Amino acid sequence: MDTEDVSTEVLFKLWPWLEANKNRLIGGLVAVVLVALVYSYINWQRGQNEIACGEAFTQLLLSHSPDASPGQEADSYLALADKYPGTQAGQRAQLQAAAVLFEADKYPEAQGRAYQIKQRLSSIQKSATTTNSPILK
Repeated sequence: MDTEDVSTEVLFKLWPWLEANKNRLIGGLVAVVLVALVYSYINWQRGQNEIACGEAFTQLLLSHSPDASPGQEADSYLALADKYPGTQAGQRAQLQAAAVLFEADKYPEAQGRAYQIKQRLSSIQKSATTTNSPILK
């Protein structure tokens, strides 16, 4: 019976505070729900963008004709990478463009693309380590 008295006593002390601050509590709860909804929507949008880029990259891989020049093929991969920056399939498209240029014996262009990719990845790693993100550590 002792625990009932303690819980009842806490409730009697807490109830007036809840009544006095109910508008603040409701406002805080609404703010938390709104932040959660915005965060969820942004993550969903990123996921949909990643899926669309992956599908476009797969379609691009399958639709290349054998008579297309390596420059045109590399340009189409780079256009895809520019359309979907920051996605894994966009990075893969950049690598594929560099590989196509390399296979076409356009070594300086392929090296330039590979260097750009390396610089972009190193800047991502630097920003991840400065924000203490465990993703790229």
